[in-house]
Amino acid sequence: MDAWKAEFKGNAAEALLDTISVYLAQGSIYSYHANILTSSGTGKSRLVDELSKSIITVPMCLRPEGSHGLIHIDISFYIPVHHAFRVSASR
Repeated sequence: MDAWKAEFKGNAAEALLDTISVYLAQGSIYSYHANILTSSGTGKSRLVDELSKSIITVPMCLRPEGSHGLIHIDISFYIPVHHAFRVSASR
């Protein structure tokens, strides 16, 4: 994959590790896991790979077998919703 050939840019992995450390220092932990949810192609897997260089990680990608991760959006839904958010944000 091309993303792993290039140098990792930014400090997102450090920021994530710092955030995890803050939560762990609080002492009252319900569950030792984290979900990283955002759009396809934004670097979630690469971020976790960089994080794994600092702490033990167990990365999992849960999606249907044969899926490539890129979703096919229903444009008839997206346009009205996108427009509604744009309108409400400008008020």
